[in-house]
Amino acid sequence: MGKGLVDSFRDEFDIDDTWLGFEIHPETPPEGADVRNRYNPEDIAQLSEMLRRRAEELGLPYDPAPILANSALALAAAEFARDNGRFREFHHEMLSAVFARGQNIGSRDVIRETASRAGLDGAAMLKAIDQGAYVERLRESQAQGHELGVTGVPTFIINDRYAIVGAQPIETFRRVLRQAQAAS
Repeated sequence: MGKGLVDSFRDEFDIDDTWLGFEIHPETPPEGADVRNRYNPEDIAQLSEMLRRRAEELGLPYDPAPILANSALALAAAEFARDNGRFREFHHEMLSAVFARGQNIGSRDVIRETASRAGLDGAAMLKAIDQGAYVERLRESQAQGHELGVTGVPTFIINDRYAIVGAQPIETFRRVLRQAQAAS
């Protein structure tokens, strides 16, 4: 949904965005974890409803799986896509896998399929990941996120001055973007 929010403002604001990988729950096992065993049911219901409303505002489908995926594989895959000039396409397809198709983005099969949907060679992607091609870059990205005080995803850092955490209402983004525009 963060991508949908950014895209919705491209006509109104001059946006030059760079997406960095940040793993919020690195302790999640590779196969993922059932969110119902990890979080309070009321919290899950409240978050799901808020995300459903944000998706509806943006005209996006929303049908997530009840799993907290280990995102390490997906983050490394995104770096392969970046290196191969297909980051935006892969990012779009990865977000669709999570939020529209309810897939576990920690799955190698999902990564391979998503790569193909984005016009990438999934086998080459997984080979590069298996060889550790993106370990250092992701370590640096994680450290940068910690330095910036990232506590949730998505976190939007605007002009190195303003931060918006999570899928906030559209008007929150518009207000902060106007503020940043006026300050520059």
